[in-house]
Amino acid sequence: MTKILLASHGKLAEGMKNSVEIIMGEASKIEVINAYVDNTDFENDALEFLKNLKNAEKLIVVTDLLGGSVNNTFIEFLKKYDFYLVSGMNLLLVIQLLLLKGDDKLEKELKRIISESKDGVILCNDLLSNIEKVEDDF
Repeated sequence: MTKILLASHGKLAEGMKNSVEIIMGEASKIEVINAYVDNTDFENDALEFLKNLKNAEKLIVVTDLLGGSVNNTFIEFLKKYDFYLVSGMNLLLVIQLLLLKGDDKLEKELKRIISESKDGVILCNDLLSNIEKVEDDF
C-alpha cells in the first residue's frame, strides 16, 4: 500500500487534506505534519513517522516549498529512509496521488502526475482572453 504524508509550514498540509476530503471523501492514506504551529519538534515527528512505516508500505512525502526547512529536513531523511519526496504541494497533485493504483511503476507515475499538476498552474486571465477572442471571431 502507498501512504501519502503531507508536510508543510503552518497548517497548509492539514488544510490540503481537508480540501481533498471535501472533493474525494475520506482520505485515510493521507497523513499530515503541520510544522512550526506549536512547541512540538517537527523533525522528531517526521523521523518517528518514517521509523513507524511498515516494510511493505511505500511512502510519498509531499512538501510545500522546495528549499524550505520542511523540504530540506526530508531531503536529509532520504539519505537513510526509502521514500519518494515531492515538493510544490497543490490540490491537483494530492488528488492524483490519492488516485494512484498499486505500487507498480510508481516512480514513472509520480513523474507523470507531477507534470500534469504543473500543467494545472496557469494564468486564468489568458483563458478569458482566448475565450473572448474566439467569441469575437464568430
